[in-house]
Amino acid sequence: MIDYNETDVRIEPQAVREQLATILASEAFVRSRRMQRFLEFIVEETLEGRTDQIGEYSIGLAVFDRGADFEPALDPIVRNDARRLRLKLSEYYGVSHSGMADQVLIEIPKGGYVPVFTPVRSSKSRRLAVLPFEVLSTAPESAMCGRALCLSLTASLTNLDGLAVVAAASNPREQSAHDGALLNLSHAVQGSVLNAGDRGRVIINLIDVPQRMQLWAREYDFAGGDTLSLQSIIAADVRREARVRLGLGNVQPIRMAMAA
Repeated sequence: MIDYNETDVRIEPQAVREQLATILASEAFVRSRRMQRFLEFIVEETLEGRTDQIGEYSIGLAVFDRGADFEPALDPIVRNDARRLRLKLSEYYGVSHSGMADQVLIEIPKGGYVPVFTPVRSSKSRRLAVLPFEVLSTAPESAMCGRALCLSLTASLTNLDGLAVVAAASNPREQSAHDGALLNLSHAVQGSVLNAGDRGRVIINLIDVPQRMQLWAREYDFAGGDTLSLQSIIAADVRREARVRLGLGNVQPIRMAMAA
């Protein structure tokens, strides 16, 4: 069995191989034999315990049929296709495939070629809260904007199938009492608001709480009178990213937010 994270939880190689077969047969991969070979090679090498041998040179020879004189520093084919492979995996688990039937998440962290295997969370374990926004200026409109964004994002995410949305504290000073671990959160949305004159900036972060990992972040600059349109844009972006990165299904017609 294989460790897949820092906890004492393990995953069977057979489960990884079954997931690999499903991915290779998917619409995102079935027409790209080179991407199939790339993913299959690095997954099998990892399962066989040969992660120390997974590098640009070995991939170039095994996947891209390069000769013994292959020089990765001069030929960037492995690096370029690694970027394509990451995008195709994101496509598979995201827009073109909800991920609800998948048991294992296969990812290739940037900066290397050794895949990471993580269990796909069951819908019951996906529990998210939009935490109160941090206000970085004394302007009254900053606090109002932060509160409105918190409510807007909570309402938007509440209708995602497979996600329980928890009502967090309304006052940032109470945020410590609503720590992610105490709420048993799998994910959280954090943000900050800054107003300077007639301009403002909002920063949004999507966090994996147990692993303390930032999954996605974005900055939004806006003019003072654009807060309503800003809320709609941010809500749509966060809802889309949550679906892709949490492997969620479609929007449900009705879902009540859960109180903490």
